[in-house]
Amino acid sequence: MNPFETTISIIIPTHNRMHSAKRLLDKLAHQTYPKHLMEVVMVANDCSDGTIKMLQEYKATYKLSYAETKGAGPAVPRNSGASIANGTLLIFLDDDVDPCNELAEGHVTAHENNNTVVMGYLPFAIPAKPGFFKKNLHTWWENKFYKMSRKGHRFTYEDLLSGNFSISADLFRKVSGFITTLTCRDDYELGIRLINAGADFAFSNKAWGYHKDEVTDLKRSIKRKREEGRIDVRLWRMHPEVLNSLQRAYRENKSGFLQSRTALLMIHCPNFTDTIAKNLVHAMTLLEKLNFRGKWERLSYKLHSYWYYRGLLDELVTKNELNGYCTYVPSTPAALKEIDIDLEDGLEKAEALLDKERPHMAHVKFGGEMIGFTPLKPGAENLKGKHLRRILARKLSRSLMKTLALKEMKN
Repeated sequence: MNPFETTISIIIPTHNRMHSAKRLLDKLAHQTYPKHLMEVVMVANDCSDGTIKMLQEYKATYKLSYAETKGAGPAVPRNSGASIANGTLLIFLDDDVDPCNELAEGHVTAHENNNTVVMGYLPFAIPAKPGFFKKNLHTWWENKFYKMSRKGHRFTYEDLLSGNFSISADLFRKVSGFITTLTCRDDYELGIRLINAGADFAFSNKAWGYHKDEVTDLKRSIKRKREEGRIDVRLWRMHPEVLNSLQRAYRENKSGFLQSRTALLMIHCPNFTDTIAKNLVHAMTLLEKLNFRGKWERLSYKLHSYWYYRGLLDELVTKNELNGYCTYVPSTPAALKEIDIDLEDGLEKAEALLDKERPHMAHVKFGGEMIGFTPLKPGAENLKGKHLRRILARKLSRSLMKTLALKEMKN
């Protein structure tokens, strides 16, 4: 999209965080993007803390409008904001984001066309004296964005993070916006539909803003983990062709939780194991006081995993259903597109072919000799030329070197 010509709407859902919302409105006054092309739409969802009065009295240097909604989670206010937005590009921000002055400009310049979806960099604002939980949360966020920033990254639906992303208004309406029946993971669900619609995902480290999360702590994180388990089952029922990270781990034999004693007790004596899990949170406080970070992290991982499985069991009820979910193998799509590429013709030609065909899978050859293939990856964007070198380096380098050596020996 052309910078300084595209009209944009910055949509911000908020719920009883008047001071954070006002801080964000103040920051947006310093955007480098032309004010006459920018509007801000703040949607107060079931607010009772004076947010509406603040919005009524706020004197903005840009066009500001607001609306009120009632609904579980931010999907309802996001959709409401999009419905009254006038911009051709929609930028969604959470109300706890502290944006850089170039955030809007960064989003606009990262859009190649109306089919692009841009994730902005959202570094976690770590406090001056962070505890173990905040340090680990910071690491998680940085790893997430580091993967997206790497050359040749193949985007998946799990890369769509609704706290700082942009999408054309036409594409948002084409896929009917966010689903409003989920209490979390609504951004993941939208990501699935966007990828299925052929959207091109991109990452911009220029469209950045600090994520100033002031409410999430260990107890809140564990509680959310159980909810994520419930919602992941519902997502699976809605989109059975897509495997999540847990199902992929079982498929690759990287998880054996279902065979553990903890799983057996959880399934047959959930009240007993819940009590133990709740009490172990207090043990984490002691481990932090003793500065045993390694042990704290291992226990944190186990507790989060436990409550995630409890969420799964809330929806799946029986051991057989849970086992079926974890080991589920989706059927092959009827419209699967596979192509052959031969590296002997040159990397550039192979990359151009991938860009032209955009297949789900590719059989990689060299001089007619099979090197390997790119496995089917439901929930990920179709293959592009930019993915090839990364795939060769990470997955097929050994096979390629062996084939080249054999050909050299024959010559």
